[in-house]
Amino acid sequence: MNFYSELITSNDYIICADGGANYALSIGVRPDMVVGDLDSIDKTVYKQLLDLGTTIEKYPCEKDMSDLEIALEKAIEYQPEEIVIFGALGNRLDQTLNNINILLLPLRNDIKASIVDEYHQVQLFNKKITINGNSDDYLSLYPLTEDVSGVTTEGLKFPLNGEILYFASTRGLSNEFINNMATITIEKGLLLVIKVKRTWKN
Repeated sequence: MNFYSELITSNDYIICADGGANYALSIGVRPDMVVGDLDSIDKTVYKQLLDLGTTIEKYPCEKDMSDLEIALEKAIEYQPEEIVIFGALGNRLDQTLNNINILLLPLRNDIKASIVDEYHQVQLFNKKITINGNSDDYLSLYPLTEDVSGVTTEGLKFPLNGEILYFASTRGLSNEFINNMATITIEKGLLLVIKVKRTWKN
């Protein structure tokens, strides 16, 4: 069983950004919608999508948004309880940074969102967050504003108690879980939380 397909249930609505549809079908996941300029979709996959009745929305190649941002805005229109993004942590640093930054879109709409792969879980928040983990997982905190004030943590090896984390400081790097759950609250700012698995068991 593929890691991603294990996380998907029959109640989920699947939106693929362009060539993400190739991978979705390869692991047996049927997209409900595909958006983007469609420059990365295999012709055979495109025909399969039409046969499956998948909604396909094509956009110009020259546009002001990435395919992922388009997909994310489409997802927000449905006002879901949660959005989970797969395949956004690739080998292009510029796109990866952009994909992380646009987590601000669901946050502005009060929708829980995360970027997930086999080794990472990335979330952005501005008030309080609870994250499940294991004792061998790392948890790093990265301010996306000039500073994040009133940072308090529970369930981590190196606790913070109403403290300030500054942008471009490494103080929040590589904390560790001391039980199966960590809670982080902040008073002001935007804080990126990244859980990293030291080892992964299929």
